[in-house]
Amino acid sequence: MHATPLPTADLADEYGDHLRVCDVQFTSYGAVRSFSGPIRTVVCHDDNALLQALLREPGNGHVVVVDGRASLHTALLGDLMAERARDNGWAGVVIHGAIRDVVESDFRAGCPVLAVSVEEPAAGEVPPALAAAAEAFEDWERLLAEALREHGADPERAPGLAALIVASVEGAIAMCRAKRSMRPLDQVAQQLETLIAGALDRAA
Repeated sequence: MHATPLPTADLADEYGDHLRVCDVQFTSYGAVRSFSGPIRTVVCHDDNALLQALLREPGNGHVVVVDGRASLHTALLGDLMAERARDNGWAGVVIHGAIRDVVESDFRAGCPVLAVSVEEPAAGEVPPALAAAAEAFEDWERLLAEALREHGADPERAPGLAALIVASVEGAIAMCRAKRSMRPLDQVAQQLETLIAGALDRAA
């Protein structure tokens, strides 16, 4: 079911305190800009089996809301599942988590953490989504630094190298979306492989 978008301010004026605000800042990755319908909910933490089973059923214009607990470890929806949802009559899917298949989505998909991080919050405000993005980046850097140390990289250099890897990949993903091409990510990957190999060789 397609819906006519209503400005948030107009909804607030009409319904006031009856509204509840969602602090999570979602990004639209599909071709449909707006949709509505009765909600079906499912909880999927790093496992999309329940969502796959649900999307095989007739959607009858319903909207699936997926609680993925904001995890970025496992993608919960890809191009094939999205096509199945469309073909089975689901109006839309809202996911609090990660998705996949950037190229197949015509580069509308990308990294949710990056999407959240580049949005400018109000002065003096740190939205929960932005704090979660910062935490995700820190986790990635920590895990990469630990892996680099385990493979023999200089312990003092490992954190800086990990930060460079994360920043390079995230920037490349943004460039891929802008250019509608995987070339930026391929170029960055090639350079990072050389850089990492050099860091490990020097340690050896």
